[in-house]
Amino acid sequence: MNSYKLLEQKYIQENKMKKVVLLVEIVIALVSVSCSINYEDEILVSEFQGEWSGTYIGSDDKGAWNMTITQEGHIFGMTTSEVFNETYEVYGILEKRGNLCVVTGTASSGAYFTGHMSGNIAEGIWTITDSDKKAEWKGNRK
Repeated sequence: MNSYKLLEQKYIQENKMKKVVLLVEIVIALVSVSCSINYEDEILVSEFQGEWSGTYIGSDDKGAWNMTITQEGHIFGMTTSEVFNETYEVYGILEKRGNLCVVTGTASSGAYFTGHMSGNIAEGIWTITDSDKKAEWKGNRK
């Protein structure tokens, strides 16, 4: 393989990594801006830890979500739009009182879920980034 091809592959690989890093930075920024948590409260999530699933529905979109809550209060999972036939990763945080904030999608076409968990039930509001469009979401522990 000639050196031009090697340099080209290296350039493509570096750009892919830069895009991944940028996407992670955008998700962290969205969580920071969209979801404020009072860090004076210790994150204690033992009663909410585990697998959760549910649905969201609004005038412009509807779909299903699946999330896992870790012992540390980190939330990750997937949401699938029935309208757009697309699946997005979700990331978020949970505070000890059961309040949560999760972001999904991209900076230009994402959404965030805010709400509350109590017992085996989770519910809240789903808001499209850069829009006044909101919808309801709900779910249960698996």
